[in-house]
Amino acid sequence: MGNHIRLWLLALIPAVFLNSQSFADCPPGYPEDLPCPQAPYETVEIEHEDRKKRLQRLSSGSARPIFYTERLNPAEHGLPDFPVSIPILRVVFDQDVFFDVDSSVIRPEAYSVLQTVAASLKREPPDVALFIAGHTDWTGSEDYNFNLGLDRAEAVARDLVRRGIYQAGVYRVSFGELVPIATNTTAKGRAKNRRVEFLFGANPTAVVKWLEKQPVQTCAARSQNEVSSCKRKIVIEAAKVEVDPGAQSKVRALDRRLVEVENSTDLSRAEIEAEKEKIEIERQKIPVDVTTKKIPITLRRK
Repeated sequence: MGNHIRLWLLALIPAVFLNSQSFADCPPGYPEDLPCPQAPYETVEIEHEDRKKRLQRLSSGSARPIFYTERLNPAEHGLPDFPVSIPILRVVFDQDVFFDVDSSVIRPEAYSVLQTVAASLKREPPDVALFIAGHTDWTGSEDYNFNLGLDRAEAVARDLVRRGIYQAGVYRVSFGELVPIATNTTAKGRAKNRRVEFLFGANPTAVVKWLEKQPVQTCAARSQNEVSSCKRKIVIEAAKVEVDPGAQSKVRALDRRLVEVENSTDLSRAEIEAEKEKIEIERQKIPVDVTTKKIPITLRRK
């Protein structure tokens, strides 16, 4: 009988030790009868998979997202609080959904896509970053394309933050023509290069570190006359975009109104669409701030 008791006590010690360690690591004042919250690095992969499933589910009936997963190992991201690889989720929608050629005005057809991304952002944990990256083909000058990509990224970011108050941070950045994903010598390839990408990461630093690894297009491929400047560093800047604090109540009011309209049983389909259009018009009037403290992203031509 004594041996059985001894064995039972020995089996119990590891569990007691682990629980005491868990409670000891809890934040000050955290209830002792609850398990400690997990560190961000412990849930980063779970959140990544949940994000993909959520966007896929919410996109039903609108443009379908294409997912690409990139990863940064600890040596690449250099974040001491994340002793694991950090996934970066690239989400790409059909570019033609967002803009007409040579325009940065968002097409009405894109609103359902932006509403999908906004709905997903409302369920994100704190500190998650979303970078909206504008890309173009090489039609026009490099400076022109950079500015067009920036205008498009900022237009999407502004519209997105007007659709909700999020724990996640929303940033805009332009690569112009520098990061093509297809040839620029065909119409089909140029269409693929004209795109807006949504980049999700555990925090802004992780996304920036991955962006700095982008394979930048050589200028020699564009014009032999530019070879002399081909190896120069390029510093682009990401800026955080958020709703003016004084307008946050307006955002919430429009969100509530949109839900009421969509769930209304007293309105016809035509009346619902008319009310939604009115809400969109009001939403575009909400003031948005673009931070003056920008995050530099250093690129080097290959």
